[in-house]
Amino acid sequence: MKLIGRLLLYVLIACLVVIFGFYFLLQTRWGADHVSNWVSENSGYHLTFDVMDHRFSAPSHLLLENVTFGRDGQPATLVAKTVDIGLSIRQLTAPLHVDTILLQDGTLNISVQTAPFPFEADRLQLRNMALNSPGSEWRLSAQRVNGGVMPWHPEAGRVLGNKA
Repeated sequence: MKLIGRLLLYVLIACLVVIFGFYFLLQTRWGADHVSNWVSENSGYHLTFDVMDHRFSAPSHLLLENVTFGRDGQPATLVAKTVDIGLSIRQLTAPLHVDTILLQDGTLNISVQTAPFPFEADRLQLRNMALNSPGSEWRLSAQRVNGGVMPWHPEAGRVLGNKA
């Protein structure tokens, strides 16, 4: 019985070491490149970011720096210096629905051809963002935009959703 207990303890410790190893590797440039490449290769979207950061002081938030996101073969829909993704317990049942998304210091390009984002949030917040929408029903060009949309459910041709 002691042998089985020790074996289970060693397996648990090995699993924890592997999990922490992946956790720290994902926060490096190498990890960011691999995650970006994996998303770009396995979806119809193109994603790049320089660094993924996580702080134990805010355990439910992931920070992505220097983010570019858009559909394959089209200009980037989002270019932002920082994207703060607030996670919640809801990810267990709806993995593509997050609590908050904060976009900082960048550009959000809205057009009729823009396909909807594959995710949604209870709150989309913009801080010091530029909005461009030539050819859409809004015909909008704005700089240093601060604001938000609650709830954020993007649709085809309406990146900000139907409630904005």
